[in-house]
Amino acid sequence: MSHATKRKIEMQEEPVRVLGRGLRAQRGVHLTLRTLREAAGKTQVDVTGVSQMDQADISRLEGRESFDDCQVSTLQRYLSAIGGRLELIAAFGDKKIVVTGVQAGPPGLSAAIKPLKRMVGRRRPPTA
Repeated sequence: MSHATKRKIEMQEEPVRVLGRGLRAQRGVHLTLRTLREAAGKTQVDVTGVSQMDQADISRLEGRESFDDCQVSTLQRYLSAIGGRLELIAAFGDKKIVVTGVQAGPPGLSAAIKPLKRMVGRRRPPTA
C-alpha cells in the first residue's frame, strides 16, 4: 500500500474534534442535539434565553427521532443558541450540495448548475 493511500485511510478513520471541547467523533457520525449542546457546555436553561424557546420545547426538540416536520427556523435558533449555525445540504446520489437562499452566489455558479440540472432530471413543461 502506498504512503498516500495509507494516509488517506488514516484521515478517513481519524477522529475529529467537535466544538473544540474535547468531544471526539468519527467523520460522518451523527450527533444528537443534546450531545452538541452538552459539548458546547450549555444547559437547556442557557438555550431558552437565547433561542426564545421554553425548556419543554427544547427537551422535545432534543428528544426527536427525526426532524422531518421541524421548522428550519426552530433548528436555526437552537443551533445559534449553542454557538453553531444550520447548513442545509441536499443529497443527489453521492453528490452533496449546500442549499442557500437567493443571495448572490460565488463566481462560476452558473457553470455548476448545468450538471445539477441533468442530475436532478429537470422536467420541462410541454410546449403548445
